[in-house]
Amino acid sequence: MRNCKLRKRLAAAAVLGTVCISLLANSISALSITSAPLSANVPSVAPIAVPAAQEQGSPDKLTSVIHYGPWSSGAQIGCMEDGTELTVLREKGSFYEIDCYDMKGYITKSQVRKGEDGKYYVNCQPDSAETKRLPAVPAQDMVALRSDVRTKGMSYRGVPYVAGGSSPRGFDCSGFTQYIYRAIGLDISRTVTKQLTEGVVIAKEDMQCGDLVFFKHTTSSSAIATHVGMYIGNGQLIHAGSKGITVVDLSTAYYEYHFLCVRRMILPDSLSGSAIATIGTTQDINSSYWRHNSNT
Repeated sequence: MRNCKLRKRLAAAAVLGTVCISLLANSISALSITSAPLSANVPSVAPIAVPAAQEQGSPDKLTSVIHYGPWSSGAQIGCMEDGTELTVLREKGSFYEIDCYDMKGYITKSQVRKGEDGKYYVNCQPDSAETKRLPAVPAQDMVALRSDVRTKGMSYRGVPYVAGGSSPRGFDCSGFTQYIYRAIGLDISRTVTKQLTEGVVIAKEDMQCGDLVFFKHTTSSSAIATHVGMYIGNGQLIHAGSKGITVVDLSTAYYEYHFLCVRRMILPDSLSGSAIATIGTTQDINSSYWRHNSNT
């Protein structure tokens, strides 16, 4: 079961409806990204205090485990939400091979239903070992949380790369992502391999600020994913690379070549979609709503 637990929630300052939409519209300017020159010096930034764990206030989301191969004991490569429409490629024993946007995956047949329309959908069984419960975030908190990820991440530009590092004295790639997520109240695992399994499968063109971007073959390791960074909007990634904490353009040849997949850790609750969808198309809003006019 995923150990990612919501450790705090931002205070709810509005309710759903026109008031909530107004709040989100006023807040979304925080996600406007402008490229800033990277500082050559290590910034003097005090460590972020990690808040104490609190009870999850928003209902968990049921998700189904996606495997790297057609076996339950093998590596996992993320989750898919209950009710998600699947593109089934073929049957493989007790699994369906499915299209996970940027890679193939496998889901157990017991976690899938075929609708009257002939399409396949994720159908999570709550008591199954193949089901994970992931914490969801209230609609009124989504924009602020994503902006917070970017703001906190950017404050550490220039901090050096340190193998095994997970503090402002020095970070490695997954140490940096874990540290920033814990700073906003979400506890994710320490390693690249584990972080890959914890997030919900997202298409590259659907990236939003705060999503984790994974890469392959960046080292001699045989792991599925060997590097991770955080998307901060406008095609940019902040990560702990060989030059320390830097911002890079995902469209450059190196990152295009090594790109593996995207995983989302900040999940909206069941009411978030309708609220966020009404804001507009000029921000990094999930393109399942705006696929005809994607700006990412």
